[in-house]
Amino acid sequence: MQAVIVAGGRGRRMRESGASVPKPLVALAGQPLIAHIAAHLQRHDFSRIVVAVGERAATVMRGVELINAQDRGLELECVDTGKDTGNAGRLLHLRKTLTEPRFLMCWCDVVSDLDLGAMVEAHREHGRLATLAAVPEPARFGYLQLEGDRIQDFCEKDSSDQRWINAGYAMLESTVLDRIQDSSESWERQTLPGLIADDQVRAFCHEGNWQAVDSLADRDRLELELQQGRCPWLAS
Repeated sequence: MQAVIVAGGRGRRMRESGASVPKPLVALAGQPLIAHIAAHLQRHDFSRIVVAVGERAATVMRGVELINAQDRGLELECVDTGKDTGNAGRLLHLRKTLTEPRFLMCWCDVVSDLDLGAMVEAHREHGRLATLAAVPEPARFGYLQLEGDRIQDFCEKDSSDQRWINAGYAMLESTVLDRIQDSSESWERQTLPGLIADDQVRAFCHEGNWQAVDSLADRDRLELELQQGRCPWLAS
């Protein structure tokens, strides 16, 4: 199976948090983020992994070359999809590269133990053009019920408040590329809403481990969990 890691964005939040390297190359447990993501894909039989680069493309490509040189069974292919290209538009640049009838797309800043094999099977069964991995929104805060400045009640979040968010993984039929109009197109704002409107998307819900790594603070929290033995799924 083939997969695409979208790694061409500017990584603004990561850069503003103090990172000196592009987001895909930020180190986690001694390896670049993108190496962890690729290893996860490889464990689920994605034998061909294409990295769509853009911002600081040459730097990311050099980092990928170092990953390939580690002889861990990973062989990532990089394609420069342009600095100012939309994240859906990057897929258009891969039209000739992607040779199978379907592919997995994932972002370069999420790590998870998502069961990709089960997700692929669910995608095949429902027959739609896209399957979007969904994870529960992290429960962070309770909320106050106010009348003016008077607090009427304090409510903790519970299961009835649960919302699901995009996990950054999508299994796609290659015909999705026909729906992308130009290289500036955004997956979240244009392509995905169009697919949803045409009833061409189903969710694959994952309640296991998942973490977005948008900043060095996110990375540091994961590093601490690793040291405390709380995420062996990532260490493996």
